[in-house]
Formats: sequence, structure tokens, C-alpha cells
Amino acid sequence: SHPWLLNNADSAIWEAEQHPNIELNVLDPDFNEKKQAEHIKQWVAEKYEGFMIWPRVEGGPAASVITEALTKGIKVVSIDRFTGVSGITHRIVADFPANGVQQGLYLIHKLLEEQGAVKGNIVMIRKPINSSADVYRTGHFLKIASYFPGLRIIAAYHNNSSREKSREQVLEVLNNWSGSIDIIFCTGSGQSMGAIDALNETGKWFARKGNRKIILLSNDDAKASMNAIKVGKQDMLAPYTPLLGGIGMRALLYAIVGKKQPRDIIIPYLPMVTQKPQKILGIQTLGVEQWMPYAYGPDDPQEPLKP
Repeated sequence: SHPWLLNNADSAIWEAEQHPNIELNVLDPDFNEKKQAEHIKQWVAEKYEGFMIWPRVEGGPAASVITEALTKGIKVVSIDRFTGVSGITHRIVADFPANGVQQGLYLIHKLLEEQGAVKGNIVMIRKPINSSADVYRTGHFLKIASYFPGLRIIAAYHNNSSREKSREQVLEVLNNWSGSIDIIFCTGSGQSMGAIDALNETGKWFARKGNRKIILLSNDDAKASMNAIKVGKQDMLAPYTPLLGGIGMRALLYAIVGKKQPRDIIIPYLPMVTQKPQKILGIQTLGVEQWMPYAYGPDDPQEPLKP
């Protein structure tokens, strides 16, 4: 039911349908590693020639059965996240490090522009512990933040990219933290949309000192997030396309027929998206309207932000 995963699967299905000799089986483990491991065991038993996997986290129950599949000559491609299995056939990812750096650069620019100093309290709403999407994005954001002692993390949460859980986590901070909340850092659109729901519900958009708006940073170019940027609620996003699925399917088919490709296939860096095109520390951004044709998911509208 997650928009990114649905579009990722759709792109893989589309690519598979271009080849009439392919029999495709699509299963959803519902964010459950044990269930995913059972799916893989089933594919190994049925002697599939290859499979593509979206691992929620690295390691876990799926890792050992992926290793078993590889030893039997089955081709395995991971999409978006890493599995922790060193001998995997292909890893298809976009630029996680760039995502975190983009969030950090935007934050420094915004704080200097608004208050002339890089300081503020940060709430972090993150993807699951041990997931590649969380580790690399957060790590590179924190690398930039580490140069500025005025930035302080006051709360950090993880969830399975759940909009509702993110809403609950942000509400907990909004209702219990007595000081200023300056920044909400999110590692995905589920997290940022949950944060927006919480801020809409409480009306605490301007909870910073000086009645300034909370700065909201995120990743993933969902239409819902783009609409939130358009009306001034979300400040920026770092795009991360779900069309990885189609690329992964093509890589898997090449592997099955013995066509050699690099193990790691990485989608190039994409410019960050802001409300209007602008320069962020010398780096050109894309405006919402420029990137909207490439966005994914439901076109959820947002009411304009009122001071």
C-alpha cells in the first residue's frame, strides 16, 4: 500500500511485460522479514531462474535464504536497499548520500537566510533501523550538521515509512516538548506527510522563536510532498525515483541470459526540489512545477499555509 513501493513494482511489471517469454510472480511481504524469507524459500524450491527483492533492512531472516539461492545459481537483484549479502548479483540504488547532503545544505542555507546563524532544535523521523535508506541519508545529513554545534537533536524516531505512525511520533514531540522546535528532518515521504498531518492537526506550524515556520526537510518525490512544498508547508525534498524497479528487472533479465553488467547500478544524483527554482549554496534547485511530471503516487492536495 506504500506509494513508492507500488510504483516500484509497477515499473518492474511494465518492463517484464515487454518480454513475452517471462513468467512473473509478484508477492508482498508487508514489511515482514520472516514472510519475505518464506517467499524466497518458495522461489528456491520452485527453481526460479531469478528474483528481485526490496529488503526492508540489511541482514535479517532473508539474508541466509538469499545466500542459499545464489549458491544454487539463482540470480538475485536487490532494489533500493542493500541485503547484507556480499555475493548478490546486482544492487540497484539511487543516490542516498546525495539525499542527506541536499537536506543538510538546504538547512544551512535556510537558517543563515532567516536568522544569520546555524542553530536550532531538530526532530528526526526516520525509516527503520538498519535500512540503507535511513543509514546513508541520515549519516550524510549528520555529517554536515556535525560542523555546526548550534544544531541539537531533541528527538529521534523510526518507523516503517508509515504516515500514521509518523503523525503520532510528531504529535508526541509537539505535545510534550516545551522549547522551540525548529526543524523536522524526515528520511521519506511517509514520514514528512505524517509530520504535515500532525502540524495541520495542532496548528503549530509557527512553533519556532520569532513566530517562524518549522523547517521541514524530506526525501522522495511523491506528488503529496510536492503539493506540500507548493503551498509552503514542506521546504524541500531530495528526489528518489521508484522507477528503479524497471531498471532492476532489466538487470535481472540480463543476468539470467549471461550478459555481464556491473554489480552496482546507481541512478545519478538528481537536483533538490524547492517551491521555486533557486540557488542553495551555489547549487541550482528545481521548482515544484518543473519536477511534478516525474512525481509519483496519489495527488493529495494541501490547504495553503496560513501564518
